[in-house]
Amino acid sequence: MDEAYKDKYDEKDLSYRLSKGVHFTEKDSGLYLIRENPLSTIELNDTWKPVFNKLSKGGFIQFKELLPLADTAIDKIEIYLNTLVRKGFLETAGYREMDNYPSVTIIIPVRNRPDEVHECLLSLQKLDYPPEKLEVIVVDDESTDSTPDVVSEFQVRLIKNPDRMGASYSRNLATKEAKGEILAFLDSDCMAHSLWLRELVPSFVDEANGAVGGKVDSWFGKKTLDRYEKVFSSLNMGDRSRSTKEEGKFFYIPACNLLVKKEVFLNLGGFNVEMDVGEDVDFCWRLKDRGLEIEYRPAGIVYHRHRNRIGEFFQRRFQYGTSEPFLQKKHPDRLKKMFYSPLTLLLWLIVFVSILTDYYYLLGLCGVILFADTQKKWIQVKKKDLPIKYKQVFFAVFRGYFVSLYYWCAFFSRYYLVTGFLLLPVFTAVSLILLINHFIISICEFIIKKPSMNIFGFICFFTVDQLAYQLGVWFGGFKCLSFNPVNPHISRWKS
Repeated sequence: MDEAYKDKYDEKDLSYRLSKGVHFTEKDSGLYLIRENPLSTIELNDTWKPVFNKLSKGGFIQFKELLPLADTAIDKIEIYLNTLVRKGFLETAGYREMDNYPSVTIIIPVRNRPDEVHECLLSLQKLDYPPEKLEVIVVDDESTDSTPDVVSEFQVRLIKNPDRMGASYSRNLATKEAKGEILAFLDSDCMAHSLWLRELVPSFVDEANGAVGGKVDSWFGKKTLDRYEKVFSSLNMGDRSRSTKEEGKFFYIPACNLLVKKEVFLNLGGFNVEMDVGEDVDFCWRLKDRGLEIEYRPAGIVYHRHRNRIGEFFQRRFQYGTSEPFLQKKHPDRLKKMFYSPLTLLLWLIVFVSILTDYYYLLGLCGVILFADTQKKWIQVKKKDLPIKYKQVFFAVFRGYFVSLYYWCAFFSRYYLVTGFLLLPVFTAVSLILLINHFIISICEFIIKKPSMNIFGFICFFTVDQLAYQLGVWFGGFKCLSFNPVNPHISRWKS
């Protein structure tokens, strides 16, 4: 564990600090937090001045020290500060102790995993949570090995399905018997950190939250594929807090680390038993449609035994891909969209034309576009007299153009890489563009994710990952006659 990690997580009490590169400033126009990278600002209400004067002194400040400085209810203070955490202006450490913890039922579906479920249940014995508020239900889905015997060795409730019904059915069945106010779903090939529930349950202080979830980390790290999965698993939602409040209606949390209010779960009818994959996405989308929010915190960790054999890895990514067309057909209001701005489109069109024609003097027009756009943003900054330098605005504008290009390139890598291989003998130029595009995206992802592996191994696994997923998407598209995932609606960016 490095020193930065220790600094952030050794403190038990909930604490906050300004993120690196964030400054608090007071101007005649108001109170502002300014974030240097990426450049962004947020205006604060005057009542928060004492709080951020305290935070601006540096280091983590315990939540209880901030309470007397804010003139509002305790829960509202935490909710607002957590909003700023999700927006990148604050960092948090520790967790908030609750006066009265709610009862929790942990639900684990299992089939033919005696070793895995044994480790899973052992980890639950080490949970730091009031034992009188805990219940564990394991649903055996017609195992044909010693799995039920292994489960019987633990002080948990075991329910046996007479026939193989699937994970969704098993989870739904357990909820009907659950006594807890909160349902905590965990997969049998996962181990829970001792603070799993302590760190996640307080998220329900925000009454808008219907479901919350934590990070899914890698159980192993010996193989190269393990190290790839650690940073690029479909189950790993990243290292920053997120919520549907900011992310929108496409956001979801995987079912292997998902906490839901029991009342909410029952009102929604549980998981869709007809879905083998993507049932967690469907559930979260339905929950959001009911007007509730979903929050993710990179705490509350569970460790997942990823498929670290290339064949199983490919098969699982393919299965995930097949669910996307079905989900978008089932939720037609969630039409995938891609955005563009006229200036961004014009700038990159000039770049490509200049490269293809060798008329590199055209690149001067790109400078004109960047200068004009920077001037527009600079005028907005000067109106509020914010302590932001011109070069910061320029680099923010410059970064925005690259981010726009990155997302478009990432889309083609995600859904059309396979066509680059298929069309290579016939449309060589088009294929080379797609393959080069994918290679560039691979390098970008390597730089962003910083995996503990060499770049060549990462590119190989990333390529297999992309191919497996998009083959699943195309297969699912033909199966349910829906190609929305690969044919998004293109809209002009209005803000």
